[in-house]
Amino acid sequence: MKRFLTLFIAIATLALSASAEQIKQSIIIDTNTIRQVQTDALTGAVLDKIQPDTSRRPCARIKILFHKMTKEQMSELEALTPSDVIDITKTKVADYENVLILEMTARPNTKFYLRHPKFGTSNEVVINLEGDKEYQAEATLNKQLTINIASNVAGADVYLNNEFKGTTVAPNNICTIADVFQGKYSLRLEYGERKSTSDIEVIDGSNIYFRLDIDDTAPVYQYLIINTKPKSALVEIDGKSIQRKSGKIEELVTKGVHHYTVSAADYYPLSDTVVLDGSKTRTIEVALKPAFGFLNVEHSQELNGAEVYVDSRMRGTLPLSKPITIKSGTAAVRVVKSMYHDYNTTVTISDDQTTTLTASLAPNFSTVTITADSGVEIWIDGQKRGTGKWVGNLEIGKHLIDCRKEAHEEAHHLLNVTNIEPMSVDYGSLTPIYGALSVKCNISGAKYSIDGIEQQDALPYVNQKMLIGTHSIKIYVPGYNTHTQTVTIEKGEIASIDATLTEKRTSSYKTGTTTSTGGYTATSSSSSTTKTKPVKGHFLQFGLGFEFGFGSNVSTLGVPVELRIGRVNQLINGIIGINYTHGSTKIDKGSVDVDVNQNTLSPMAKLRLNTKRSNSSALFIEAGAMYNVLHSAKYKTNFIDTGTESYANGWLSDSEYKIDSKPALVGLASIGYSIGLIELSLYATYNFTNPYSGVDPSSYIVSHSWNGAPTTLNDYECSQKFLANNYTIGMALKIYFGSGLMKR
Repeated sequence: MKRFLTLFIAIATLALSASAEQIKQSIIIDTNTIRQVQTDALTGAVLDKIQPDTSRRPCARIKILFHKMTKEQMSELEALTPSDVIDITKTKVADYENVLILEMTARPNTKFYLRHPKFGTSNEVVINLEGDKEYQAEATLNKQLTINIASNVAGADVYLNNEFKGTTVAPNNICTIADVFQGKYSLRLEYGERKSTSDIEVIDGSNIYFRLDIDDTAPVYQYLIINTKPKSALVEIDGKSIQRKSGKIEELVTKGVHHYTVSAADYYPLSDTVVLDGSKTRTIEVALKPAFGFLNVEHSQELNGAEVYVDSRMRGTLPLSKPITIKSGTAAVRVVKSMYHDYNTTVTISDDQTTTLTASLAPNFSTVTITADSGVEIWIDGQKRGTGKWVGNLEIGKHLIDCRKEAHEEAHHLLNVTNIEPMSVDYGSLTPIYGALSVKCNISGAKYSIDGIEQQDALPYVNQKMLIGTHSIKIYVPGYNTHTQTVTIEKGEIASIDATLTEKRTSSYKTGTTTSTGGYTATSSSSSTTKTKPVKGHFLQFGLGFEFGFGSNVSTLGVPVELRIGRVNQLINGIIGINYTHGSTKIDKGSVDVDVNQNTLSPMAKLRLNTKRSNSSALFIEAGAMYNVLHSAKYKTNFIDTGTESYANGWLSDSEYKIDSKPALVGLASIGYSIGLIELSLYATYNFTNPYSGVDPSSYIVSHSWNGAPTTLNDYECSQKFLANNYTIGMALKIYFGSGLMKR
């Protein structure tokens, strides 16, 4: 008897453990379905190359087909291994079906399991993996749910996939069914000779409520209109999510009792029932109670520009343009400004109420006066602040002060600011750096100057204390040609000038005046004709510029880089180059701010016609085209306005979408005026092709910060406004440089 009792307890314990494990492990990987689908290069399927792990060891790929689990739920799966010698290099949900793709180090007896934040961990799988091979397996989510089936009659028999589950019970005519696995089902209700059928999908986490009426008589339909505040709220009627049409909820439903739920992020949800009498329409007004309030920060003028953080997130700068919207409850507030101590506090935010706090920041700086000799540059912490003297505020702490002056030794000082009291320091003069200069001439009594200053010493002359650097030396004698020379004096070295002056020759021509403008030279004479050198100028010029413009919906900043073929004042020039443009716009939707940005990179070609030409200037017009080879845009929202997982129903917190487009052809024209190699112009561009046309706009989204993607970009006012941009007008400033390669 004792042995039998011991055996019974052991069996019961094992059964309970197995049952507990089955409850814990609602994700089951069927080890009987594991098989290899690639055996060698001749008979195996063609696969994408499997990359090695971080230790350069071969990896294998496992594709797991999931039953009774949605892709959104699969995206939260995490693959783990109890062995520290196995690297899992990839965990990805396939685009084509419910398949989880894993890649991991290929080893015999490889162990792994899956973990989901809501459904727990799976059973552990042991498999012999070979490098660069692919395997397949199947898995199932076995979590059971409870659903409610409502009808218009009591006593109707309820069937799921042709299996009887119960009957609807008065007074609400609801049948509650437990132990239903997640997945798709065929629902059938029978009442006497009458029956109704429908397909339903049971998903964990949703409001699992379904309604199916028995066809008693010809159904009577009417429109149920629900106006919500906020307008972006999610609406469910009888467990079905209702999509907004033109911003409205208008659903055609049958006469009778219907259950509806309205919810939105940062609002309290509301559920209720409505009885429809069969009239044409029924309108319901639903205003959700806000679950958020507002924060206003008062401050002194000296704190303008301070940053305001709420729960470690920067929400604005002082002064605030409008109160900050914050979820109800307690929030940590921090106000930060350079050279002030941080202000930290905690506030309590009440529903739909404005909380005001006064921020007071203690100074953390001293007013410092730094002086040095005339001409000495004062650098503080790597930035030039003044010359000879600087007065300003420095934060408490140590600062590196550099004193610099041309041809002098630099001096470095460490200034320690210990308190907020004003302080003064004088760093005096710097040590000069000397070299030597020797000057002589072949004519006795010659005069000379250094850097335009006449010297009194006779030649030959040696100056042992010449400041290092470049100096201009001029040696002259009446009746002789002047000798001008530039020398570079280096520390501890001597630079020599040995000038040979020659007598001036008489000529029947008077001395002319030579002018030079924009790379062209010409000679004029005060009396008789003077020989003139041929006009020369650069035939190729490299140009760099900056442009600013306004579009039909955006403002743009651009950087054109151009190569111009032809002289400055030539009748026609050809121009080729590249233009980079950044465009942006901002949309204010009440409590929602939407920032939209666009970048383009375009090769361009254009012809330039110069009118009213001279040697140094020209009035010109240009016409040409650009081809946008790189054209991308992105937009980002900064406030939660809905809690739904459907992008089409509202704005999402911190959602950022990047959009790539097809290349686009853009025409351009400009008119301007050039002086030498500098030109200023007015320009205009026009899109001949819409870069976002021809394909469903949703296919252009290449990255975003939330799961899933919207069905169409046209659901968003920001994309509609941004993509409608057709033209741009603006101003451009460009500077050209002569290449020196080709001259005429």
